Amino acid sequence: SLHSSTNFQQESLIGSVGKLTLALGPGQLGEVLVTANGSRYNAPARAKDPTLSLAGSSQVMICDQVNGIFLVEPAQEEIF
Repeated sequence: SLHSSTNFQQESLIGSVGKLTLALGPGQLGEVLVTANGSRYNAPARAKDPTLSLAGSSQVMICDQVNGIFLVEPAQEEIF
C-alpha cells in the first residue's frame, strides 16, 4: 500500500522526477506522486527553496528526503 513505504524505498526515489498532486507554497507542505519500479508513491513534499511556490501538477525532481518529507525542486523542462 502507499502507506507502507519505508525510508529505504523513499531514499531510493531521490533523483526521481515526480508530479505534484497538491500545490506547495513558501513554508507549506504539498504532495508529490512518484512512479518507480512499477509502484506509485504519494508523499508529502516541501520546496528545497523555501521561498518557492509550485503549482499542483508541476513536474519536480526529488532532491532529498527528511523525516518522510521529500524536498523537491522544479524539474528541468527536458525531463519527461
